[in-house]
Amino acid sequence: MLDLHATQEPSRPFVFLDDERPVCRAWAEVLGVDYLLTGWPALYAEKGTLTTTEYATSQGKLALTVEVSHDRDPGGPALAKAIAHNALARLGVAAGGLAVRPPKALKLSADIRKKGPGSYAKPWKGFDRVAKGELLVRYEDGTDVRASEDSYVIMPHAEAAVGEEWLYLAT
Repeated sequence: MLDLHATQEPSRPFVFLDDERPVCRAWAEVLGVDYLLTGWPALYAEKGTLTTTEYATSQGKLALTVEVSHDRDPGGPALAKAIAHNALARLGVAAGGLAVRPPKALKLSADIRKKGPGSYAKPWKGFDRVAKGELLVRYEDGTDVRASEDSYVIMPHAEAAVGEEWLYLAT
């Protein structure tokens, strides 16, 4: 199963690797995306949620979720088509496929949910680099959230409502 998504803020293409079996990793590495992210299930283990790809994997199926591009990116549909073609070529059901370089692997390390009124320290984009101690967000009450280690910003959502995912960090 290949689950194609679009991000709410500008981002580079990436794949979530929820199943780290070698066959899944090999499939993820030929899609033509820039990044491969692990650690999603661990971030949500205590919440008891199950993603579509986690369910498919639990049934013995290959499953990947790909965040193709920003939802208003005019090149998104063509990129999604290329990613899907590469996925099908790897499975032997389509001819060809593009030569791609393996994606950079990162591990999700933090889920920052919006706890009240506040704003980003700057307009974050997916895969912006942040240094340990760098200001990420400031709440109206003056509380700051800073990066606990050198990281990448993942799936920022500036318009998140209180309680929703505001951004993630990966190392």
